[in-house]
Amino acid sequence: MFSSCVKYVTLRLLGEVQKEEHDGLAKGRAWILSHGTATAASQWAKILLSVIGVYDWSGNNPIIPELWLLRRFLPIHPGRFWCFTRITYMSIAFLYAKRFVGPITPTILALRKELHSSPYEKVDWSKARNTCAKVCSYLPLFQMIIFTPFTKCTEFTKYHKLRIITRYDFLYTFSYTLSKLYSLHSLMVVLFPHSTMIKENHPTYHPTYNPFNHVTN
Repeated sequence: MFSSCVKYVTLRLLGEVQKEEHDGLAKGRAWILSHGTATAASQWAKILLSVIGVYDWSGNNPIIPELWLLRRFLPIHPGRFWCFTRITYMSIAFLYAKRFVGPITPTILALRKELHSSPYEKVDWSKARNTCAKVCSYLPLFQMIIFTPFTKCTEFTKYHKLRIITRYDFLYTFSYTLSKLYSLHSLMVVLFPHSTMIKENHPTYHPTYNPFNHVTN
């Protein structure tokens, strides 16, 4: 659901529109709606959709940036998190604190209709906070704790080919493609539109991906 929602929105922001009844966009939208709509996307997807303006910030569980103010010896200090979790949630916490929403354009208004089965103003955002599509849900925690050690070796062999393919798809940047995405959004929120740091941060960054590139103030 994460990939489907984000890719669908990206294509629409790039100017793609549904041209045929059963084209790629139509199939993608049908899949999203049949699996719970954008409200069933994972937390990371909801954050990105909130920044863009097709999901309300109130539909997110709190991500408290003030945790970084705690003393580091406390076990809940974010500095003690796994590196990928720490880096990603640092940017996500910043975006949540800002509650930034990009310009509400006709495309954004259209996406609000396309990604939800009910009118945008009537979506139950409180319920949506903890809604997640079954295809994105992990096993119950107790099952993971009990069975993971026994299946680790067999899973490594079974999914080795998939790991190789995934690394190729991500151009061998591994998990940091995601953390980079949230970091860039945080950078855009702070610096757009007058700074050149976005281009300097990533020279190959496609300018049409920036959802704020038409903001003038």
